[in-house]
Amino acid sequence: MPPLRLRAPHAPHAPHAPHAPHAKQAPGPACQGGFGGWPRVCEDSLRSISMTRARYTFDSSRSCVWVRGRSSLHPINSETRGLTGWFEASSTAAGALDLDRPVSGELALAVERLTSGNQLYDRELRRRIDAQRYPTITGVLTGVARAAAHPNYLVTGDVSFHGKTRTFEHEMQIEIRPGGVVLSGEYVFDIREFGMKPPSMLMVRVYPEVTVRVELHGALADG
Repeated sequence: MPPLRLRAPHAPHAPHAPHAPHAKQAPGPACQGGFGGWPRVCEDSLRSISMTRARYTFDSSRSCVWVRGRSSLHPINSETRGLTGWFEASSTAAGALDLDRPVSGELALAVERLTSGNQLYDRELRRRIDAQRYPTITGVLTGVARAAAHPNYLVTGDVSFHGKTRTFEHEMQIEIRPGGVVLSGEYVFDIREFGMKPPSMLMVRVYPEVTVRVELHGALADG
């Protein structure tokens, strides 16, 4: 009869510790993508991705400035094209300006292009401006800050007119588009700030405040 073999009893298994519940993730920003294996990209990430700095040249045939003035007799309005200049900026993938990088630009307009259709008024205006001595109105962009929301921005710049340079700050809309940019805005100037007296003709008084609206169309510069 074969000898009996005694086996030591197995030690009881320690009970498994309960799994800790998974922490719930806080809802994140709305995302897009996640199709065909591509990673999901959140809107916040899109806003933070900066594109290459680009230079745009203003189209003088499309860019325009409208000037509205008043006299004691009737309104004085003009519409002028022929503005020249450029704008440089970087933008995010969402189309907003990247204000962490420099934004710059310049604008110029020949005084002789300003016309109201009234030869008597235009001749007196050029005489007061001294157009032969100061033939060009220029603007230099010196700063851009966020306003309410894109595409609204608070723009600071130096305007040179009639031999005087003054700094102004006003709101503009700046939209980066495929292959181009559009800047638009409106501001009320007092020509006396530039040392210029309002024109006067016979018994007609011209008021010094003028409303200037500008719309600039820039095309992506080559290279």
